[in-house]
Amino acid sequence: MSFIWIFLPLLMGFGPLESPKGFVEEGNALFIEGKYDEAKEKYEAAAKIAKDDAPIKYNRANTLFKQGDLEGALKDYREGAAFGDEALKAKSFYNMGNALFAGQKFNEAAAAFKEALKHDPSDNDAKINLEMALKKMEEQKEQQKQKNKDENKEDGEKQDQEQQQDQEQKQEGQDNKEDRADNGEDEKTDDRKEEGEKPKDDSAPQMKEGEKKEMSKEEAERVLENLGDQNMDLQNMADMLKSSKPTQVEKDW
Repeated sequence: MSFIWIFLPLLMGFGPLESPKGFVEEGNALFIEGKYDEAKEKYEAAAKIAKDDAPIKYNRANTLFKQGDLEGALKDYREGAAFGDEALKAKSFYNMGNALFAGQKFNEAAAAFKEALKHDPSDNDAKINLEMALKKMEEQKEQQKQKNKDENKEDGEKQDQEQQQDQEQKQEGQDNKEDRADNGEDEKTDDRKEEGEKPKDDSAPQMKEGEKKEMSKEEAERVLENLGDQNMDLQNMADMLKSSKPTQVEKDW
């Protein structure tokens, strides 16, 4: 089903004292030829002197739409819908829906087509375009759901990667700590080997170099007593040797 675009300029009736009719006719002819800038100038000239410029603004809105000025076109369509008769309201809402559809505002476009059908329920083109706008709305919702799903998936994967990186960093830090501990123990062992350190023997007292063992009072007295006895023995022996004389053995003749 193809979307239906209808942008037909209106030639509204004017009273005998109204002169905008000529400008509107010229503008319509230029519009059909695709000369939208010139057509818009004619419509603007007609609007300046017309008592009822709603139909003229509808025609100018068509030229703005063709030129790609969607916002300007919507503004003029709204004025045509607000101040025109039932026929103009239906056409204004219909083309307003077309402009919104072109801007991918499908929700608003559907609302505009519904308004067009309120003023002209027999407009089959408005029914077709309404169905198209509703279909695009559903597609847009599905696309948004898929986008959100993909974004959540990416966020989840990113979070998993960050957690994995944190775990790897923690494990790396633990490994480095263990390596440093092992290296420190080896260095201590090597230092002991280089210095010639011997295992300590707890079974025998160890004397440090240059250390003197202190003597107790009792031990000192015993040593002095022994020394005194030794001196007395030596003195007595010396006296005995000194006083003794050689004994002469008389010859028994």
